[in-house]
Amino acid sequence: RLSLCRCFCGCLRGCFCRCLRFRFRGCLCFRFFCRYIYLGGLLRRDLFEPCLVLYPRSVWDARVDAIRARTNPFDRQQQRGLRLFTADAENITLDSSGRMLIPRRFLEHAGIKSDVRFNGMDDVIEIWSKQAAEGLLDNPEEVASVIEEMMKNQ
Repeated sequence: RLSLCRCFCGCLRGCFCRCLRFRFRGCLCFRFFCRYIYLGGLLRRDLFEPCLVLYPRSVWDARVDAIRARTNPFDRQQQRGLRLFTADAENITLDSSGRMLIPRRFLEHAGIKSDVRFNGMDDVIEIWSKQAAEGLLDNPEEVASVIEEMMKNQ
């Protein structure tokens, strides 16, 4: 099982294509993740935050299978939820230079203009605008209380 828990920075290059170049070849876990993306990955908007989520194909398939298993085929709202979740995903591949193309609508959703931050979240990578990612840690007291609440029930 792949588990990521590091943060990396990068930046967008190119005026028209909006390619994102991965320059983290020295990091073993990131190289491992890139191997999965070379085999095929998916990118979609996060459900709850203004960021993008990069899934290896195997992780994406497992998530969709989990949602599908809980979806009643005769419930219109559940079918719509599954459809909306899968329809927003884009297939992603890295080119030989280690770049991937990010659709403009995704860049706008995440507020990404040039600098980005990659945040490892277990088996996926979140892609944030640098400003939004830095804003996550503005309130350390909130972070502490959320973690405390999560661990209280253990």
